[in-house]
Parts: sequence; structure tokens; C-alpha cells
Amino acid sequence: MENLTSYISVEGVKNSYSAGDIVELIATDKRTNSTVHSVILSVPVLAVYEKFRKTSDGEFKLTLPVPYEAPPGDYDVDLIAIDPNGNRENIIHRTVSIF
Repeated sequence: MENLTSYISVEGVKNSYSAGDIVELIATDKRTNSTVHSVILSVPVLAVYEKFRKTSDGEFKLTLPVPYEAPPGDYDVDLIAIDPNGNRENIIHRTVSIF
């Protein structure tokens, strides 16, 4: 799989959230012929694995609440792009704080 980090932009990522906040993320492949089949949000320590909804060719959206039961702290968050063959690539790895 080619390096997608330079082709995919993600809107809505913040550095901190509060429990119950609504997270709205949009991942867009800027290429004309997108090879991205799906995008997943992964927060392993909270057992959160959410698939983005495809809204158009090359655009994916995810809306979900920050779990109320999530204890305050810092969490590693990954956004993973998947191609039609099932190959995965991290497009974002970030530490996010929950207050």
C-alpha cells in the first residue's frame, strides 16, 4: 500500500475532549481515484474501534460521543486507512486527553 499520509486529510481532530463530547471527524482522500476502501478509528485501551461511514468517493465521516465511562487521562488514538485488499496504514497517531 502506498504512503497515504500525504494524500488523506482529516478534519475535526482535537487534542482534548470531555466525557460526553461529540466527536465529528471527516477523512478525505485528495486524489481523484481514491484507493481507500474504509477508515477506522482505534482507541485500543478503551476497546473503541469505529468504522467511518463512506459519504462519497474518497470521503469518510465518523460521529460518536466520547464515552462517559472513560476515565480522565491521555489516550493513544489511531486513524487507519484500509485499501480494497485489506492492507492497513496508520494515517494519524495522536495522544488525546480526556478531562
